[in-house]
Amino acid sequence: MRIELGAAQPSAGDASWLPPGYPADPQVFFDLDLDSAAMGSIAIGHNYGNGWRAEAALNLFGSADFSGPWSYTAPATPGPHADVEGAVSSVALFANGYYDFAMAGKATPFLTAGLGVARNRMDDWTRINPDSGRTRRSFEGDTDTSLAWTVGAGVAWDVGPVLGSAPAKLELTWRYFDLGSVTGGTTPLPGSGAGGNPVEALNFDLTDQVISIGLRIPL
Repeated sequence: MRIELGAAQPSAGDASWLPPGYPADPQVFFDLDLDSAAMGSIAIGHNYGNGWRAEAALNLFGSADFSGPWSYTAPATPGPHADVEGAVSSVALFANGYYDFAMAGKATPFLTAGLGVARNRMDDWTRINPDSGRTRRSFEGDTDTSLAWTVGAGVAWDVGPVLGSAPAKLELTWRYFDLGSVTGGTTPLPGSGAGGNPVEALNFDLTDQVISIGLRIPL
C-alpha cells in the first residue's frame, strides 16, 4: 500500500473558445496561468522482487484557479478580445509500473510510468469582455473524461517496520501527468445577461507536475 501527498503545478495548453458570433468572430486563444494545488494519492500494488513493481493508484488533484488574457485569434483579428477565468480539478485512476535500481545502503532510486483515465472538472467559468456594456459573463461548468498518462522518478528510503516485519519506504517523487482535456459548459448562468451561447466553450489540455512525499507500506 502506498499513500502520497504533494504539491501540483498545473499547466494549460491550447486554451481557446469559439464565441457566440463564430464564424463571423474568430476563434480566440488564451495564455492561462493556473495556481498550484494539492495532490493526494492512494495505491495498492505488488512487488515482484526483481526490481519491478506494479500498482493501481487513485489520484485526487485539488481545485486550481486559472485566469489569463487572450493571446491570438484564428484567423488573425485585431483586438481587444475577451479574457477568461475559472477553476479546474481532477480525479484520475492509473495503472503504474516501477523499476527500482539496486543500490548499496538504504536509498533506492526508481523510475515510474503509468496509463489511466482522468475525470476533469471545470467549474463555472467567466469571460471578461472589454466591452463596457457586458463586461463579465459566466457560464456553467462541465466534466470531461480523458485518457491520461504519467511518468516520474524518485528515491525511496527504508524507515523500518510500520504495519509488519518488512521495512516501510519513505519516497520523494517527481511526477508529470498528462490528464487530457477539460471543457466548460456553454449555458450562461442566470443573471449573466444576453449575448448568446458559445459555439464551443472554453477548453484546454491539462497537465500537472507534482513533487510529493509518500509512504509505501508492505502488507
